[in-house]
Amino acid sequence: FSGAGSELYRGLGSVVLGGLTLSTVFTIFMVPALLSFFIKD
Repeated sequence: FSGAGSELYRGLGSVVLGGLTLSTVFTIFMVPALLSFFIKD
């Protein structure tokens, strides 16, 4: 992208992409681990 505000959108896009990646990894790995830790039979 180029033009007015492109720096803002580039920074915002990287933050959004990082947040999505982090939340996906957290959901896939940490939630089952925490559930198996707290729900012991």
